[in-house]
Amino acid sequence: MSNTTPTLACMIGAGIVPKGKSSFIPPGKRNSPENSCSVFKMVSLKTDDNNAILIVQDLLIGNEKNRAIHSSQFLYNLWWYTDKKNLKVEYKDSKGKTRLTAKTTSEICERIGKGEKELSFMAENVDFDNIAFD
Repeated sequence: MSNTTPTLACMIGAGIVPKGKSSFIPPGKRNSPENSCSVFKMVSLKTDDNNAILIVQDLLIGNEKNRAIHSSQFLYNLWWYTDKKNLKVEYKDSKGKTRLTAKTTSEICERIGKGEKELSFMAENVDFDNIAFD
């Protein structure tokens, strides 16, 4: 992929913010390197009738476990942009090794989107697989 491929930090910046919230990124963190458009590269996005699979690769080295878990936040925007029933984000470290997959369903995202639940509800309803950290 070329260097002009949109990164997920940019996707989040252009994404939908939950009702009543002004931003996913706290004001003091908006310009930090961790929230720049160079944190995750979108490797691929695959969809079919019911499924959306987003593969992301970390562009930073170190602290992979925390960023892998953090990459699960993209499930909501994946639902928003694709409107698929089954959602999956696969996290690859900076060397391209798959370290974690996060899965949820549209029902969870819909409840957040309707304002019935906070974004933190997502954390309670994500299935993590392939957790592989040294």
